[in-house]
Amino acid sequence: MSSFNIVIDQGNTNTKVAIFKGNEPYKFLQFSNTKSVQEIDSLISGLKISISSAVISSVDALETEIITKLQSFGVKTFKFNEVVLKTMKSSYSSPKTLGEDRLAMSFAAIKKYPNSNILIIALGTCITYNYVTENTFIGGAISPGMHMRFKSLNYFTDRLPLIKNVKSTSLIGDNTDESILSGVVNGITAELRETINQYLLIKTDLKVILTGGDACFFDKQLKKPTFVHENLVLEGLNLALQEK
Repeated sequence: MSSFNIVIDQGNTNTKVAIFKGNEPYKFLQFSNTKSVQEIDSLISGLKISISSAVISSVDALETEIITKLQSFGVKTFKFNEVVLKTMKSSYSSPKTLGEDRLAMSFAAIKKYPNSNILIIALGTCITYNYVTENTFIGGAISPGMHMRFKSLNYFTDRLPLIKNVKSTSLIGDNTDESILSGVVNGITAELRETINQYLLIKTDLKVILTGGDACFFDKQLKKPTFVHENLVLEGLNLALQEK
């Protein structure tokens, strides 16, 4: 029976799981964090392949329960920071508060585009900007993601609706839903364009990578030369596990 690795990215809202054989993805799942332990139990119980190793990146308190569950199946399990911090350079001044997902996507970007100047933009619950140069993670920025902005407008006001049907929109909204869409979608697009332009002033040969659940949507909005790798965090986790 062939041996496979399992990688787990537990974000602010959802848990993403991928099974790899070498660099080739075999299976991919996504579910809410509240169901992560049960779903992983069900996944591994139903597999007809052998899982040899696992690595987890997590911002959620369920990390310990997931590790315990994996180990109960005899899977050798590592925390991502135990793996990558031995092989990846970083000049970030507060490493204890640096999200493992930011490190994982930067690690993958360095492996894909070695010795390059890279801006990795992750478009998920939050939008993170992650700058890598000379194979070193430098830092970046964090701002609210698209759905967080929609929820904030609904939560902190009495009458603004929660927008769920996300689409491209015109600059001038002619009703409340379209006005919210314009403010959020066009606002993020403008933020992305200007941030990329500011980084291009630092490095003209900058490579820009979009990743995360909203990457493809905003790639179409930007109309700029970018590389889209939706699952860059999972790829980074798998690459780090292979180097263990």
